Amino acid sequence: MAYSKNFTILMAGGGTGGHLLPGISLAKAFQSKNRQTKIVFFVPGTPVDLAILSSTDFPFTLNPMRSFPSSFWKYPNFFCQFFFGWHKALHVFRKNRPDLVVGLGGYGSWSAGCLAKKYNLPLVMLEANKIAGKVVRKLAKDCKRVYTSGEIQGISEDKIKPLGIPIRFSRLQTEERQNIEKNSFTILVMGGSLGAKCINDSLVQALPFLNPWKHKIEFIHLCGKNKSLVEQEYKKNGMCHHVFSFCNNMEDLYLQSDLIISRAGGSTLSEITAMGMPSILVPFARSADGHQEANALSMAKSNASLVILEKELTGELLASKIKELILDKAKISEMSKAALNLAKPFAATDIVSDVYSLLGKTEKT
Repeated sequence: MAYSKNFTILMAGGGTGGHLLPGISLAKAFQSKNRQTKIVFFVPGTPVDLAILSSTDFPFTLNPMRSFPSSFWKYPNFFCQFFFGWHKALHVFRKNRPDLVVGLGGYGSWSAGCLAKKYNLPLVMLEANKIAGKVVRKLAKDCKRVYTSGEIQGISEDKIKPLGIPIRFSRLQTEERQNIEKNSFTILVMGGSLGAKCINDSLVQALPFLNPWKHKIEFIHLCGKNKSLVEQEYKKNGMCHHVFSFCNNMEDLYLQSDLIISRAGGSTLSEITAMGMPSILVPFARSADGHQEANALSMAKSNASLVILEKELTGELLASKIKELILDKAKISEMSKAALNLAKPFAATDIVSDVYSLLGKTEKT
């Protein structure tokens, strides 16, 4: 069957950059195959969602549904949001009449995934983590595919297609990164799209321990909130630094960097491996089902990362890990190669081709 000019895809989910950014990359891959493809996003409308989508041309609708509350007294408000979320989802389906629903993960995928089943529409999902989220697990039995980077807990093997998770960059850039002339060892510090206070605090506490190397180290720090406070600490310790609250152009930052200090969200790790970046990972201790720790330990098992658990994180320990890698170029090189061995940089185009095959459509440019 020929690829329909009016083919419409609903991308449902978001809430964090880890959920939304792969959807943006996949949407661009669909449109690069056929400019007539219509993409609509249905997102929770967090500040991160709005910041990311406002920098694109994709239309989006806000989903008022929220995650299940932990406190009983929040139930009345949750059920109101639940009702309005279903009403909004129905409106989005009737207005756009999607031919395909892509679940991006998180609670924002739930209503659209259920309606895909109700209207007998094909549903595929992205799951970047080693332990599938609750919504993905619930919807998996009714979806055509769950796209992952590899083995994953909680999903039937017959549903899994390990083509990788779409990333923001068009191809591996490690050769370009290695060809950049620089005199300093550049460390990119980031805590995900929401920032990570424990990483910010521990890095600041690590700076005095790194004083003997301050003329050799350069920091690029994505700190989320409290940018001015973080900058003050770098200045006080005489460290070369560039501090940002948020950055949309991550590709350039990766190209400039020799080492990443980061949380261990699945989407972030897909980018780190595609760029061949050595990393120190601090998994979020309260991530659902411990998925970030599982992600990080998988990277460490492959010798691509060092891991510090949040409960063990101190400025002194972080500084010792940084010094270990500064002084061991061979280890940095080995970690880079190990990261590249895990990379699936063409996930977006591979997923598009698989979806076309799944739906019996022919690719057109």
